[in-house]
Amino acid sequence: MSLSDRQIEDLNRAILDYLESSGYENASSVFKEEASVDTPSKPGILKRKWVSVVRLQRKVKSLEREVDSLTTTKPSFTTSGTDFFPVQPVRHNLKGHRDNVTSVRFHPEHDLICSASEDATIRVWEFESGKFEQVLKGHTGSVRDIAFDPTGTYLASCSNDLTIKIWDFRAFRCVKTLHGHDHTVSAIQYLPNGKHIISGSRDCTIKFWDTETGCIFITLHFSKFDQHNLTI
Repeated sequence: MSLSDRQIEDLNRAILDYLESSGYENASSVFKEEASVDTPSKPGILKRKWVSVVRLQRKVKSLEREVDSLTTTKPSFTTSGTDFFPVQPVRHNLKGHRDNVTSVRFHPEHDLICSASEDATIRVWEFESGKFEQVLKGHTGSVRDIAFDPTGTYLASCSNDLTIKIWDFRAFRCVKTLHGHDHTVSAIQYLPNGKHIISGSRDCTIKFWDTETGCIFITLHFSKFDQHNLTI
């Protein structure tokens, strides 16, 4: 399976960080020139990914042993009237928010998930281990929804504080705050081109935004809007 240009860039930046942090100055200098990369990634990401790979290998071996030892045991079910669902164990119980969680999104490429909360923060977690990675702060009200662009480079969030924020997910910092709604912004979504987002608000409008300029180029008016998600 070939890597995308974005994945190759992330890999090269992670390798550069490893070489520099390990004291391989000559190797890092040569690698910078040959790979045409100047800025390393977030410190320690290559080591964490390697640990994740080792953990996954152990998990695969464990699952292979379980498959080999399987008998005809039937899965347990929980029943309620005519409805029944297989009972699956909880993988992780992630704790850290101080109020209700309003939205959870998987990163489109990396082993990460993001959660938004009424405590006005967004938290980043490593999916495989459940380890807390980062907290994004900037909103002054409940964060109602979050959405990644198709590449996972940027994250959009909307809030009760009437704003939309665009976060550089590589640096975990807010790069733009959009103003335009007159009430709680309750839903956000990227369009497939990755350059535009749409937002829904209790001011009964849906707005289309250019993320580069921060300008609104379409506003749709409704008699009522109480949705908590937008589907493209």
